[in-house]
Amino acid sequence: MARRWIRLLSTPVAAGLAVTTAALTAEVSPPVAAASANPVPAASAQPTISATTNLSLRRYVAAGTRAYVVGAEDGTFPPIGWHITGQMGGVWAPPIKLLDGLWFSVGGSWLDQAATFTTGPGLVRMSFPATGGVRPTLTEFSPDGTPVVLFGLTLQPTSGTTTTVPVVAQAHSQLIAAYPWSSTNPTTQQVENPDAASVAGAHLQFNQTKTSYYAEVGSSVPAALSTGSGDWGPTPASQQQQYGTDGAGGQMTWSLSVPAGGETLWVAVAGSQLGASPATAAMQQGLKDPLQQLAIKVAQRDAAAGMSTFSTPDPSVDQALLWSKLNLADLRRTVTDLQIRYVDAGKTYPPQPITTVPQLSGIDAAYPDYAEFFGTDGAYSTYGLSVVGQWQTAINQLNAMRIVSRIVNGSTGKVVHEVNSTGAVYYGANTDPGDINETAQFAIAAGLVWQWSGSDAVLRDNYSFIDDGEHYLASLDPNPTDLWPQGDGIVEDPYLGIEAVDVASETVNALGVLHDMAVAMGDGATAQWAQARRQKMLSSFGQWWIANQSLFADSLCDHARQGDCSYYGEKLQQRYWTSVAPMEQDIVSVARGLAALAHIETPIFTGSCGLYVDGVGGPEGTAGQTCYLVNTGALAVAQANYGQDAQAVTNMDKIASQLTVEMPGALPELAASANYNPFEAFTSRANVMQAWSSYGLLWTTVHDLLGVVPDVPAGTLSVVPSVPAGWPGLSVGKLAVGSHSLGVSAAHSGSTYRVAVTGASGIDLTIGTVVPAGSTVASVTLNGHPVPYQIVTSTRGEQVEVAAGAAAGAEVLVVRAG
Repeated sequence: MARRWIRLLSTPVAAGLAVTTAALTAEVSPPVAAASANPVPAASAQPTISATTNLSLRRYVAAGTRAYVVGAEDGTFPPIGWHITGQMGGVWAPPIKLLDGLWFSVGGSWLDQAATFTTGPGLVRMSFPATGGVRPTLTEFSPDGTPVVLFGLTLQPTSGTTTTVPVVAQAHSQLIAAYPWSSTNPTTQQVENPDAASVAGAHLQFNQTKTSYYAEVGSSVPAALSTGSGDWGPTPASQQQQYGTDGAGGQMTWSLSVPAGGETLWVAVAGSQLGASPATAAMQQGLKDPLQQLAIKVAQRDAAAGMSTFSTPDPSVDQALLWSKLNLADLRRTVTDLQIRYVDAGKTYPPQPITTVPQLSGIDAAYPDYAEFFGTDGAYSTYGLSVVGQWQTAINQLNAMRIVSRIVNGSTGKVVHEVNSTGAVYYGANTDPGDINETAQFAIAAGLVWQWSGSDAVLRDNYSFIDDGEHYLASLDPNPTDLWPQGDGIVEDPYLGIEAVDVASETVNALGVLHDMAVAMGDGATAQWAQARRQKMLSSFGQWWIANQSLFADSLCDHARQGDCSYYGEKLQQRYWTSVAPMEQDIVSVARGLAALAHIETPIFTGSCGLYVDGVGGPEGTAGQTCYLVNTGALAVAQANYGQDAQAVTNMDKIASQLTVEMPGALPELAASANYNPFEAFTSRANVMQAWSSYGLLWTTVHDLLGVVPDVPAGTLSVVPSVPAGWPGLSVGKLAVGSHSLGVSAAHSGSTYRVAVTGASGIDLTIGTVVPAGSTVASVTLNGHPVPYQIVTSTRGEQVEVAAGAAAGAEVLVVRAG
């Protein structure tokens, strides 16, 4: 991934992805058997979102913390992904892939043309046209905590009477590690061995020869079992060739007696990189009571959806906020037995690991190609995780990145960039020029989790690492007159100068976190150093301003590195999206912030898809006008930080509009645009579900529009909303702040502003509202009584604030402005 911002995806729409129905050859079936479980109940009580068009061109993912499945929404498994070309789909139990696919045939017809695809809380479901006298539905999910994916084939007789129907499931293995990749040294193909298939008692077993990689496939009803290389379901020969010949096939056959009320057949796919025994145990665990495990999974996801319950006047934003919470839950990952190796951006692969880490948990960046831990992705995801109460995921991610960074980078405190599920560290060692922004972002992320949760463990576990990291960044400044660390930021592009504006901006706020943590730790010397350096950087930030462009430079030049600039420290403005960073981090004056945002809001930087990677006139030419959802999220945050609520909502809508483009209910990596076709070839597309894509929705809504700023360690809470002029109001319920569950609502009607906070009992509360510039305040009441107030000027505008003291549990502020 290390060149994320250079990779441009613009190939034509994939052709030939629709597959034809293949006739079944004669199969040997066991005696007629009844399916062993009741039908899977409808998920009508839970949030669902469906698609009915272009299903053969849409990908999906159904994920648990230990396993996941990626396929096409019509029920097929075409070659997907580019990290390992064509191999990123199928069934995975990180750090290994298990199967290319699992295909079902009912009544002699393959289930490869679903009519409806539905995403539910922790599950996906495909409904197929009636065949063989039954109406099939396929439900897929992965129970959290177990490396198994469960496939529930529900059959409903069309006649309303008991029906006997032949059913076949074919599995094709592809046991490979998540690293190496197709483009690395060595490549996947150079280390891969052929798979062997066998019948192991009542289930199918696959093993990559010469390794301990195993996949097990079993069912809830006894089946006739066989193996063979041709078990590909309806997969066309051309796609089989893309997968290669190293996999193995297996088949399960039933003759099922399906009662009038319908029944469900369950098939479990499990695996382990550590041998057959743990894989078999996971398969057996999955088959113990699939319906109960599904009920638990749905309940867990419903609980996640039930936290931070938002209500806005914009239905598309509301829907995207809801599914953002579920996406974050679906991207949680736990991996065992990580062999930590530094692979130098794919150039080498040491035969022996530095060490082995028994287990790490965190949040994957995305499916299917970035199912790994990243410094930047994890940091951006923490904003959302913090405001929806998914703190443990954020804490796990901090722990994972800190542990691996210490192993690879020692005492420097530099955060590594990319940690594969195998333990391969692709980029981000001390010897690499980037991505040094991640060291600052780690501190900000830790500060957020500490601030929202109040966890002392977050402070204790991360303090010395953050301290080392901020001193490391300071050491990257050989020219003390400018204070800016030298090294690549999030845009890893040789066109940029040696000092990046995102690194500079984020380092300012990282130093603020270090200062606060040092105070809490009683480390006065570090607190003083961090505060002094932060103030110097803020005072000197004008070095980035380009007056004749009304923009901040996106980088500062180093003539020794850049051949196309004139002198050391020259300000470069090349239309990169990181130009928004000073406003995103809220560290510059209102005048310059608004001037820069006004320029960024022009067609040079932005389009219908959002904020471009690099805009018109940038180094990539017209190819640079692609929009990652995190770019547009950063712009929405920046606009809301500087009181441009209407513009922020416009960009939130642009993000929300991508929720149903490919997988319904999943925010993708890239927005559809003239330069990115979301239905291009499966082997070159951007990711279908991306963790950081929810950043601009969740954080903007809670932090800026609702104005919620907790400091649980200090026992304080500030709630100062800024309601967009076009919205009558908005609210959030069950907002976790420390041990409290808050309700916050804000509304305005004419010149009257009402803010209500519940659940804040015992917190030292500041409550207020942003009023239009130049307003006069006619009256301010708290719980119906006039109260003293102050007017505070912020980057968001004029704020009427009331020090409410220790809240009694329900506080209502009413401000009447003139």
